[in-house]
Amino acid sequence: MAERNISFTAHQTKTSQPEGFLLRHQWTILPIALAILDGLTVFGVLNLAFNIRFKLNLPIFRTEVMDSPAYYLNLECAMVIAVLVMFLLAGLYNISNLLAGMREYSLVFNCVVILVVLILVVSFLIPAFVISRGWLVMAWLFTFLGVDIERFIFRRFIHQIRKKGYFVKRTIIIGANEESRYLAGQIQDTPRSGMMIIGFMEEGIPAGNKIYERYVSLGNLSQLDNIIEKYHIDPDKIITVHNAVEPADNMESPTVERNLDDKIVTFLGRITFQKGPEYFVEAARKVLDRYPNVRFVMAGTGDMQQKMIRRVAKLKMGTKFHFTGFLKGNEVNKLLAMTDVFVMPSVSEPFGIVPLEAMQSNVPVVISKQSGVSEVLKHAIKVDFWDVNALADAIYGLLAYPKLPEMATREGKSEVDNLKWENAAFLVKQVYERAIRLSSSN
Repeated sequence: MAERNISFTAHQTKTSQPEGFLLRHQWTILPIALAILDGLTVFGVLNLAFNIRFKLNLPIFRTEVMDSPAYYLNLECAMVIAVLVMFLLAGLYNISNLLAGMREYSLVFNCVVILVVLILVVSFLIPAFVISRGWLVMAWLFTFLGVDIERFIFRRFIHQIRKKGYFVKRTIIIGANEESRYLAGQIQDTPRSGMMIIGFMEEGIPAGNKIYERYVSLGNLSQLDNIIEKYHIDPDKIITVHNAVEPADNMESPTVERNLDDKIVTFLGRITFQKGPEYFVEAARKVLDRYPNVRFVMAGTGDMQQKMIRRVAKLKMGTKFHFTGFLKGNEVNKLLAMTDVFVMPSVSEPFGIVPLEAMQSNVPVVISKQSGVSEVLKHAIKVDFWDVNALADAIYGLLAYPKLPEMATREGKSEVDNLKWENAAFLVKQVYERAIRLSSSN
């Protein structure tokens, strides 16, 4: 998905979600309820083993073994506590292991075997600790089978109430292109995955617009924080895979001649509100007042282009400000090759690959703190998009003090060369593999 981060997160819609205490605390209630069921199940099967061993008088068992109900009741209570502690230590109440099918059953088996071995070791070391081997064998077998059956039934129950919106990973898909819709179809066709799609988020698509079948747009990425808060999403459940840039070896290096002594500051992108072109224009006026030997270039088109042209004229910057129109391919590379400072003052930017391309072209960059790429870059100057004075100061510093752009260029080039698509693809692959594991285990 070009020009955006790929993110997966849990949340639910107002129209189909259950409300109230259970919804808000469902993932806390789940392991507690399961621990209670485990305790009751273990106590029940241990009692069953006691009754079979000592009450039925089966000929296969020795009759002289101590059969004190009080003794075995205390032993059963101690074993229930021991089993629950071992389950806890083994991660059987960890959300990642709950409802996990064979992995869950395997952990139960291992815990019960370890407990029985410990009991045998204790009985060997402490002669006074007498226990019926027949009861112990049945206790081991019944505990393993009983807990597995109990957890299997519990899983079936959870799968049923998932249809009502409980115990599902509510999922937002970032981006609304063909790949995103295909992913939505895959999740929709796999109800056992435990994922429930709520909708899509995409720049430029108003909330409520239909994207795929019954799923709609929830708004643009600038509203993501509000959605996280509104639907009680755990930020730790958000997986972000940042974009990268093509290696410099794969890029054509254009040869350009600069027929002027003035330095060049470039804005490259759509001339729309989201990209913050007006802040670039206002900062340009402030920089020219302090550093006249500079020209500003605004490359791109958009609905604010005529407004920006009029503003430049009003600020009397006509001879120092250039509008190139839309550029593509090698034209972009040529412009970056002539640029001394690149500026991206975006109001809202899912990511922003152009600053990476500029740094790869040995151009220092100034970006807004509100852009996605600001999460990745350490050697870019970052300002708030609305702070025109800070933006102008950053541009002026890179123009007036040679050591500053020299350091930014050197460190920035090294940094961006390590942002590889292979790394981003590997992280995306891990997300899919985790989803597949969850789907197959459930």
